[in-house]
Amino acid sequence: MILRRRLRWLLAVVVLVGACRNKKSGKPSTSTSTSTSTSTSTLPEILPTAAGIPDLVGAAACAECHQAEYEVWSKSPHGRAMAPASGATVLGDFTAAGLDGVQPGRDGDAFTMAVAGQRRPVDLVLASGRQHQVYVTRTVDGVYTPLPLIWSTWTKEWLPTSLYQQGDVDMTQGCFSCHLSQAHRKTGAAPATAWVDLAINCESCHGPGRAHVQARRAGARDVYRDLHALSKVEESRVCGQCHGFQLKPYVFARPVNALPEIFVTSLINQSLRPDGTQSGTSYQYPGHVLSECFQQGTLTCNSCHQPHSLRARNFAGVSAEGAATNLQCTICHTTRATPAGLTQHSHHAATITCVNCHMALSWIGDDDKRKQRTSDHSISIPRPQESLTLGTPNACTTCHQDEGAAWALAALQKWGATRALGVRRWVETIALARKRAPDATPRLLELVAADKTPRYLLLSALDLLVIQPPDARVPPALEALTRHGAPELRAAALRALATHDPPGRQRWLEAGLADAHPFVRMEAFSQIKDPAALAPAAFERQLDDVLAHQNPPVQGLQHLITLRHKRGELGEALVLIDLLGRIAVPHERQQLHLDDVRARLVQGLGKP
Repeated sequence: MILRRRLRWLLAVVVLVGACRNKKSGKPSTSTSTSTSTSTSTLPEILPTAAGIPDLVGAAACAECHQAEYEVWSKSPHGRAMAPASGATVLGDFTAAGLDGVQPGRDGDAFTMAVAGQRRPVDLVLASGRQHQVYVTRTVDGVYTPLPLIWSTWTKEWLPTSLYQQGDVDMTQGCFSCHLSQAHRKTGAAPATAWVDLAINCESCHGPGRAHVQARRAGARDVYRDLHALSKVEESRVCGQCHGFQLKPYVFARPVNALPEIFVTSLINQSLRPDGTQSGTSYQYPGHVLSECFQQGTLTCNSCHQPHSLRARNFAGVSAEGAATNLQCTICHTTRATPAGLTQHSHHAATITCVNCHMALSWIGDDDKRKQRTSDHSISIPRPQESLTLGTPNACTTCHQDEGAAWALAALQKWGATRALGVRRWVETIALARKRAPDATPRLLELVAADKTPRYLLLSALDLLVIQPPDARVPPALEALTRHGAPELRAAALRALATHDPPGRQRWLEAGLADAHPFVRMEAFSQIKDPAALAPAAFERQLDDVLAHQNPPVQGLQHLITLRHKRGELGEALVLIDLLGRIAVPHERQQLHLDDVRARLVQGLGKP
């Protein structure tokens, strides 16, 4: 994703240089205006403005009244998600030998790694250490990036960070949005990334708490969101903010006591398998909302996870840790509650647990070298035929590693487990669509037309239609979805229509640009390739949306500048370059060659 963004920016620079050269050679551009909009002249101190940072108080303020919950939370994986490096937080053995020429070192509470002859400090510790710990350093220009080695707390060894991420990565662009609380970009003389708390704090789930804290300190009552009263759909959105693999770094304002709007990536993403299970880490939302326990039952995340400690429990709040793990399931599936009932159901000894077969562990990235596993939150039954057909893992061979999927299929046939023998049609449809198979489009349209298609699966079908060849059957099937109440579905439908209705592409994009929700408008604007027909008002509204809702708004500004280039509006492009310069941190300025691009713009405009 980062590489594609840089390539798009480099293309924009090439277009800009060509435009400037044309200007210098006497070829006219359509505009040399340098007027500024209201948005550019009133750049806020904090971006995006909808982040609500002034309305946040941090976890310490909550502890004033909720000390017991705070103590439990502070020891939880959320409470230890990110922390300053210290003897208390670092779990890795920095006295042990390193790997690949990288040598960890320790001097009291100071931890370092020697990389290419340079000793780099460990500034932050990422992850609570249930399986791994990642060590983060801050470079001289303010970039937070992971160091080359991570520590496996499971196997007690150093592993190369490259198993997860190749090369240095700016963690402020993506990682920080979930691995700490309320990351945001500050503007001004020295733009920088800031946050409210390093841990995943109370307000990440409960919402901005300043008004609540002020009311309680004054002895007054107030209305604050009660998470116990959420429906299963509402609660899934709270957890899905991070566990859903957010599609883009958007932040939207929410009224007091309202729930966050989330826009998660769909099954088009290769970090998710076609059956909704995750091969990437911590993306349990898709499997959860597609599971039968969620779709046909009342299962919520809090049904199984105590919300502050995250410890295992059942629907009634009874601990379900260790040997009691089956209590999470048998509170509903009562016929499996006894050893005899479990043995009859599982065809295994009573020592087998429900999660062994229905929430089997699989390797992150399907690669055992990473020494990290994740559990199947789709709570599925083993389906070895899907393993044979689609290459997805199944619980039988995850445990019986010396056997194959054909062996597991034969065993299930012998037991008469008919539901486990085939391939689910929707899973096969997703797999075909990801491969752009010839019959994928009609199969996707089946999902779109079905009354009971879950919203997440519907979104996935719409996203996957975008990458199929144009088909005249698509526009009439999707037109009604452009008026759907969910903005993510409207945006996906408009993207698909722009693909499958080439003559009407401009009409569909204009409908997106006029939508009431900024997500739909920004998604439509990102599809614009030929800006000739755009009215100036469309540029101004997009700029307002980008500054208010992208965190940080660098990518949106890049696209705006590219389109101004294509229109030959070098003066307007210069204004946006200067705005981007006030937002970008030092390494972004270098990556984007802002100073060079600005100099060429000035030269192209014939300015001194």
